[in-house]
Amino acid sequence: MRDVLLEFGEATLASADSYCANTLNFERKQASGKSDNTRVVFVATVACVGFTPTVYDSADGTAFTPVMSGQQVNLAVGQKVELPLPLDHKAYLKAGGKATSGKVIAFITLG
Repeated sequence: MRDVLLEFGEATLASADSYCANTLNFERKQASGKSDNTRVVFVATVACVGFTPTVYDSADGTAFTPVMSGQQVNLAVGQKVELPLPLDHKAYLKAGGKATSGKVIAFITLG
């Protein structure tokens, strides 16, 4: 299931940390829990070279640090890579990562 309220939006990737447009506010400073069916999905909208998918968190929505990263991959348009939603994260989440080039959209999917 995909909900518009769980969409991070699109990120243009670069060699430095690149974030999707939207920040998700979980309104908590505790773990939101983890389910095998709750995933952060990254889908290439432009081919990605050397993409490292990453989920970032922040306590106050201003300074984000990586909370989970995946393996470096190359993605063709439409290909996806998934990470589990981190068990322990702060109130605010962003998705994105680093790459030589490319664009991705990211969202949380349930089930």
